[in-house]
Amino acid sequence: MLKGKEMRYLTRKDVESLNITMAEFIDVMEMVYCEKGKGQVIMPPKAPMHPRQFASITAMPGCIPALDASGVKVISGFTSNYAIGMDYIHGLYVLTCPETGAPLSVMDCVWLTGMRTGAVTGMTARHLAKKDSSAVTIVGCGMQGRVSLDALMCVMGGLKDIYVTDVVDKTLTSYVEEMRCKYVGLNIVPVHTDGLENAVRQSDIVVTCVPSDVNPDYEVIRREWLVKEGVTVIPVDVGVSFKPEALEASFYDKIYVDDIRQYQHFRQEGYALRAPETPPEIGKMLIDEIPGRVSDSERILAINIGTGLADLGAAKYIYDRALREDAGTMLPL
Repeated sequence: MLKGKEMRYLTRKDVESLNITMAEFIDVMEMVYCEKGKGQVIMPPKAPMHPRQFASITAMPGCIPALDASGVKVISGFTSNYAIGMDYIHGLYVLTCPETGAPLSVMDCVWLTGMRTGAVTGMTARHLAKKDSSAVTIVGCGMQGRVSLDALMCVMGGLKDIYVTDVVDKTLTSYVEEMRCKYVGLNIVPVHTDGLENAVRQSDIVVTCVPSDVNPDYEVIRREWLVKEGVTVIPVDVGVSFKPEALEASFYDKIYVDDIRQYQHFRQEGYALRAPETPPEIGKMLIDEIPGRVSDSERILAINIGTGLADLGAAKYIYDRALREDAGTMLPL
């Protein structure tokens, strides 16, 4: 490859064909957030623009010197796409050479985004969930609901009961059928509105994966449902599935975020308003600068909004694998 003269283009099919596992991505995410905890990264916080209601377009740059990597993701999420038969998320990742700035690769980032987000959930559960966790509630059965279960299965050895719900019956049915085939030993239980409270009350881990739009109609999980001792709450949707009081700072023994500046921007946008203003970052916990879970009785909340560093770590791992396997198409610049 001639840097500055050509680049490697990777379609979604190219990326998926590399067969990178969730377990691999979880380890990559842990390395990325350890570097963040040490302060050895560059990452401006993402600031989505909203060209219409319930729609966002976001640029997410990052640089990780330890990986010799830099780049930017441009991604959109349009809830209105569902009505016209299009995917909610679209986007591309541009990986650049940190020495010259020349583009190295352009790749589809839809699969990448789903996998790295699930991997961060897995990394979070590995360090913060009770080791004997057996019951999980997953709200939202799209791609993120799927990869979240995949990630939890990588790190939690004792899972037995998985309660899942979605506002679209067809999506819920499809999820249950797929995951029952994939994880034969699990008790995967479809839950409708009237059964969600009981599911959450029984769960050691609660993961919510609906589109991250501030909409009171999405708020379903109540504070009094999160009563199981030592519950770990991971709102992949930045908390939009929770009643405001369910994210009250005083309700939790420990609260973590993936990036404080980004988190504060999202609070200004109306997310997680009752959560604390300056919770610690999960990277500091990974490098033992602050404590993680110290007892099975602690109620823990981890708000991982998603960072450009996670995207960069995943993109660099994909690119390196593509180089070894000569995947994708070389294009002139």
